[in-house]
Order: sequence, then C-alpha cells, then structure tokens
Amino acid sequence: MPDAVKQITLSLVNSQEQKLTVWLFTNVRNAKNIQQQLVAGSLEPELAFINALVVPDLLIVHAAAQKAMAAHLRGSLRTRSLHAELVYNIAGSKHVGQSLQRFGISEDSKSILVASFHTGDPDAGRVRSIVEGESVGLDTLSSLADMDTVKKFYKIVPAELEVGTVADAICCRIAASHC
Repeated sequence: MPDAVKQITLSLVNSQEQKLTVWLFTNVRNAKNIQQQLVAGSLEPELAFINALVVPDLLIVHAAAQKAMAAHLRGSLRTRSLHAELVYNIAGSKHVGQSLQRFGISEDSKSILVASFHTGDPDAGRVRSIVEGESVGLDTLSSLADMDTVKKFYKIVPAELEVGTVADAICCRIAASHC
C-alpha cells in the first residue's frame, strides 16, 4: 500500500496562479510557541494554523480558502491577513475573534492543519521546521475530528444529515456566511 499523502496542493479559481498547500500534524508539542508567534506576528513564512479536531473534511478548507482568496482579490479581508481569513472563513461565522479562537490553534492543540497560500512550490521544509509533531497523511483527518464539537460549533441538526454529509452542511455555512 502506498504511503499516505503528507501534503496536498489545491488550485484556487480566479486567483492568478495562487495555490493552497495543506499539511496535517499530530502529536504537536509546540502549539503554545506557534500561537505566541502568531499573536506577535513574527512567524515566517506566514501560515494558517487550524485546529484539526473541528475540521472533518479537507473540502471545508478548500471552500474557506476559495472564499478567503476571493475576499483578498476584492480587497475586502475582514482579518489582518489572507491566512487569518482562511481560519475565519472555516468558521462560517461573522465573529472574527470567536472564529479564530475556535478554529485556530490553542496552546494545547495536539492535531493541527497547516495551510500555505503560494504561487511557486510550497516551503515544506520550513513548515516541518516550525511544527514539532508527526506529519501524517491527510486521509486521517476525518478520524481526528471531534464530531460532537463540530456539530455544536456549526449548529448542525440531524435533519441536515438526512440529506447530506457534515462536510456538505459546513460548506453551505461557509458559502452563505458574510453575505
């Protein structure tokens, strides 16, 4: 059986060659340090750090990235950076602070998604040097999700799951937010 995909690069529509590369890390030991650097604005390169426990499907990250890029191209970001906008859009909420708190990393995060907008090749070596943890295949993302928390944060009701998946419900919220 082939090795699990350790990173994936997604194309973004109407984004002038911009792409988004995503990595998944578990057993993260330095989330507090990363969070402090994010708050201080001293992290190089700029990256998005997402709590993997509340993202059950990579489709959610792709939808949020597309929305963040569209806001960036329009000059209408609601946050300070494109990478923060990605985390904000994952929440599908109008509350920036609450979105970043719930869907960004905290000092005790153990499983995180790292995302990078870029035009050339992603700097995977730099990402791996920032995160002290185990790089794992993105195919394990759904098994890490805390579905009770996901349903609570997104206010997903059982009737929605009769006609679609959790990812469908979340993507609808992302698409409809900030309209």
